[in-house]
Amino acid sequence: MSDTSTIDVNDVIESQKLGRFQIGLGALLLLCMFVDGFEAQAPGFAAPAIIRDWHIPRAAMGLVFGAGNLGLMLGAVLLGILGDRFGRKLTIVAGCVLLAAFSFATIYATDITTLRLLRIGSGIGVGGVLPSVIALGTEFSPKRVQATTIWVLLIGYQAGASSGALISTFLFAEYGWQVMFLIGAVLPIFVALLVLALLPESIRFLSLDPAARDRMVKVLSRIEPALAGQTQVRLVVREEQKTGFRLGHLFAQGRGAFTLILWAVYVANLMALQFLLTWLPTVLESPSVPRGVAATATVLVPVGGIAGGLILSRFLNRGSIRPIAVAFALGVPMVALIGSSGGSTALLMLATFGAGCAVIGGQTNLHAAAGRFYPTFIRSNGIGWANGVGRIGSILGPVIGGVLIGIDLPSSQLFLFAAVPPLCAAIACFALARLQSNSAPVRAALAAQPSH
Repeated sequence: MSDTSTIDVNDVIESQKLGRFQIGLGALLLLCMFVDGFEAQAPGFAAPAIIRDWHIPRAAMGLVFGAGNLGLMLGAVLLGILGDRFGRKLTIVAGCVLLAAFSFATIYATDITTLRLLRIGSGIGVGGVLPSVIALGTEFSPKRVQATTIWVLLIGYQAGASSGALISTFLFAEYGWQVMFLIGAVLPIFVALLVLALLPESIRFLSLDPAARDRMVKVLSRIEPALAGQTQVRLVVREEQKTGFRLGHLFAQGRGAFTLILWAVYVANLMALQFLLTWLPTVLESPSVPRGVAATATVLVPVGGIAGGLILSRFLNRGSIRPIAVAFALGVPMVALIGSSGGSTALLMLATFGAGCAVIGGQTNLHAAAGRFYPTFIRSNGIGWANGVGRIGSILGPVIGGVLIGIDLPSSQLFLFAAVPPLCAAIACFALARLQSNSAPVRAALAAQPSH
């Protein structure tokens, strides 16, 4: 008599409960995102000190921010491809090692040209980590909580991005701006070692390789401990797998329109997001706005993103992306208000928090929507290409901001210009919502499964 049991991999994932494995996995991925966020925003917090030490105009840092985002674009695309070919785990490690190496080299930079080149290299590492972390988080999560899972992971990114304010406030005076990049070099190596030792490969990614059956059983037994004692197991996997040009699959089977409009939303919103995160500390710091107030206002942008991301994730879990478009629309007056606060600290804090809720909260859920929409065999590619193309906006935002700052544009006008990208993102996202209503493939891919 055979004691072979049949296990449906998708059912195990969809029915899992929160336990030690899930908490450990989430903690590791949160650490990865913390390092990614810290390194991505480090130049924004270091910029005022670099400008003073090197006696350069503020506008010169615009090309440095743009160079970093060029690296992010390259890393998101190139390492996104590697994530679908060699696995999420190794790609995360490779990204951490890259950003650590270039961050360490930045400590010894003495001119703006060198700094730009180093930011490209560091950006490749930063851009490569995010698609694989989101893909892995999506693939280990039941659909009913996938958007909330991505929101939780991106808390790590926002925490890392905002932690630079503490370092710039308390450590720059004694150790200089170089301490920011020293920390940015040590942390990724530590995290890479933890990932190598403890992080499991995505179970859905392993399911694409028939030779990985034993590894799948081992990971499944960690998700569901009751499976650990079973010696003979037949795995049933419902995963789409296709060969050929992977970029082409992003446009096949009804995916084309969604992919193109998603890219447009990424470009517009990341233009606003990167302008806020890179230039806000420098623009706000003035005789009327002390450094501490400017730093606090800057931190409220990612804090608002955490709050807005949670609210929006609840709607995305139910299958609707229209609230993301509404959030972008609400972000338009919030961004404009930053430059019109009239010296009122309370109004400035409200504006930066509201802008974060809309711009970053919406971006968080765009990552979740991309992760849900694309199947496993192109998920890292889909997220990577959306982030990569979106980095065009990330490059343009800081560079255009630097040009506008260089001509001494008043803050009220500067932030009116900064409110245009969220408006464009809102229009494109409403188009995505309409596509979701009218397209059966899009509706089926994004719809949440009922709770088990």
